[in-house]
Amino acid sequence: VDYIDVKDSDANTNTVTCRTSVDSGNNNANWLFENQGMVVYSSGTLSYPWFRTLGDNATTWSSNTKATDLDAGATIQHIIVKECPTRVERIMATINNVGDIWVSTWAVPGNWAAAGLKIEDSVSDSNNDYRCFDIGYESERGNALVVFQDNTADLKYRTWNGSSWELEKNVYISTTTGIPTWVRTVSNPNKNSNEIALSWIDANGQIGAKLWDGTSWWAEVLLSTSARVNSKSTLNKKPR
Repeated sequence: VDYIDVKDSDANTNTVTCRTSVDSGNNNANWLFENQGMVVYSSGTLSYPWFRTLGDNATTWSSNTKATDLDAGATIQHIIVKECPTRVERIMATINNVGDIWVSTWAVPGNWAAAGLKIEDSVSDSNNDYRCFDIGYESERGNALVVFQDNTADLKYRTWNGSSWELEKNVYISTTTGIPTWVRTVSNPNKNSNEIALSWIDANGQIGAKLWDGTSWWAEVLLSTSARVNSKSTLNKKPR
């Protein structure tokens, strides 16, 4: 999957880079290229994202299309989209300026769900400008995890099996003490693996990491107690 990753919420004054990876993520716009190119993005103070597509052998992008109804009156702060490795499916997650995190799914026949699902509504005003959530797909089964903060020092997650969302569960954290402000997941690209690596920065500048093995979280480690900043993402991971 090729994607363009806009590194900062102020996309107009920051570098846009192109990479090749099964992991795609960014703040304001997300591009996915496989059988069909797609860009998902926010515009102004709209409460819903737009998307455009670019089909095989096409030379022009489609027109702006409304993706999913979200909170009326709220402004999207961050968007991320990940693509399923085992079926035609994408998941989008957003956070808005009132602290709500939403998810929506794309699948055959090829459109975003008419209504999104709100999975969190308690991210504080001081943290909703950070991308405190991420999506990871298991390479073997194709199940998805959405990991997010809920204004506590632990993280939460929900899983998606292609047809339904499981109830919220805890990612218990023992190595860091602050509220996570930036969250990142990276899937093991081995087609026989369901591992997803998780890392986070908290409000105290502490950096932690943990591993999902397809069933449970384990191997938690404290990476640093002195991240230079917690107002921007300084996380990057490579799957083993």
